[in-house]
Amino acid sequence: MMVIRKLIAAAALVLASVTAFATPQFSGETRSSDITSFSNAGYYLWQDDAAPSSWHLRWTGVGAEVNPVSWTGSIIFTNDELGVVLGYSFENTEDTVTAITSLIPGSDLVVFTSITDNSGGVDGLDFTLTGGTELLEFNLGSSIFTDRGVNLADPGISSEGIFIGAGLSGTQVLTSISDGMVYQQFEVAVLEPNSIALLGLGIFCLALARRRQATSA
Repeated sequence: MMVIRKLIAAAALVLASVTAFATPQFSGETRSSDITSFSNAGYYLWQDDAAPSSWHLRWTGVGAEVNPVSWTGSIIFTNDELGVVLGYSFENTEDTVTAITSLIPGSDLVVFTSITDNSGGVDGLDFTLTGGTELLEFNLGSSIFTDRGVNLADPGISSEGIFIGAGLSGTQVLTSISDGMVYQQFEVAVLEPNSIALLGLGIFCLALARRRQATSA
C-alpha cells in the first residue's frame, strides 16, 4: 500500500505538471499485431491492429546488468476514456496495478509497480478505451534507465528502452528522477477513425486550395 500511495502522489504531481510543461507527443504508428518477441530490455507499447480500442504495455529486463529490475509508472487518460485494465503475468507478490477514475475531473489514472528478472521475464498491462478520442500520457520508470538528468523542456530528449508499435519506434521524452528511479514521460494522441478521415480530408482540401491559388496567380 505504501508503494501505491507513493505512485498516486507521484502521478498527481505529473497531472499538475501537464499544464506547466509541454510534453513531447509520439506521432508515429502505434498499431501492431501481437508482439511476442522482446529482445531488448525496456517498455513495449502497441495498439491492437485487429481491435484498435485495445492497447498493450509490456516490460522486460532481459539482458540487463542488474537483477532484479524494478518498474513503476503511470498512464493518464486525459479524456476519461479508460475501460478495462488488467495486469499481464504479474508473478511477484509486490507487483500491483491500480486504476483510479476521475483523480481530477475528466481524467482517469492507472498506476503500477513491478519486479522482473533479467533473464527474460515479461510483465505488463492490457487496457481498453471506451471512446475513440483520447490523449494518453505515459510516465514510465525503471531501475535500468540511465540517469541523464532532469529534462523538462519540450521537445525533450531521445527515449531509452521504449519501443512503440510494429516498428518498435522510440520517441522524444521528458525525464525526471524520483527515489532513485528514472522516469520518461511522453504522450500518444488517439483519434477515432472518423476524426482521422476528416483530418485527411482537411489536408487534401487545403492542398487543393493552395494549388488553385498558385494556378490563378
